[in-house]
Amino acid sequence: MVAALLALALAAQAGDPCLATDERGRTFALCFDPGNRIELSAGGAVGDREPQLGGALDLRAAVRWRRDVRSRTGALEWMLDQTFGEARALFAAGDAEPIAASALAWRGTFLRHRGSPFVLVPGPRPLRLPFPFDVGLLVEVGGASWDAARRRDVSLVPLRSALLLDVARHGALRRLAFGPEVSWGVRVREHAETVHDIVPFTAGVLDARAESRDGLHALSLTVRGGSRIAVPGGGAGFVEGTLLLERVVLAVNDRPVALYASATARGGAAGHGFESSFGLRAALAR
Repeated sequence: MVAALLALALAAQAGDPCLATDERGRTFALCFDPGNRIELSAGGAVGDREPQLGGALDLRAAVRWRRDVRSRTGALEWMLDQTFGEARALFAAGDAEPIAASALAWRGTFLRHRGSPFVLVPGPRPLRLPFPFDVGLLVEVGGASWDAARRRDVSLVPLRSALLLDVARHGALRRLAFGPEVSWGVRVREHAETVHDIVPFTAGVLDARAESRDGLHALSLTVRGGSRIAVPGGGAGFVEGTLLLERVVLAVNDRPVALYASATARGGAAGHGFESSFGLRAALAR
């Protein structure tokens, strides 16, 4: 009986492209899930403005959780991606003194998927019209940032949200979504008046994410741009974008370790800036 069960298990593994067996019969993973993990990153950051000017040690951490909800027939209905406790700290390359930090309590991206999206016009004779997009929602709660150049100042983003229209069909391209954004930010400054930054759907966001089926490659792009209203102050334009590339290069006890590289550019009335970061990212058990 035991031999039969063992034979069935080995046969199942033989048909699984994400599992391999060595000459001693031990199995190991060939595929990884980039959406469910605790991740720790260490690398370097450089930029053309402080605090990255001259280089900095870049440490990051995040908890990621993902769930794809399917119907009884197996059709994809919901794609749920969430991040908890995302944090980043920059340290001076020479003496490891903290020079900047940022954190986000929670981010959620929720997409409602249908095989044939449609718009329904209700009435005595309801009209169903084809619609080329899936719909969704992006929400961020509890953002904060600080840098050593203004030690007693802090920037907060209590809430940011966007309504999403998604054109991806959810193969390797997990999402290609865009839509209007609303947000509220607060700049708390020493010896100066607190400023509230409000984006009342006067900006837009582009959120793209592609992943290989085995989880070895991932590429994401986020772009925000439009105008915000500062109170006190007035309206001003802004644009910012981040491109991130990850490649798993090895695994330790079935936990992937990836090389990552990212680039961020910002522009607008507050000035222009560019930074890049690169390093190693390890996934721990969640």
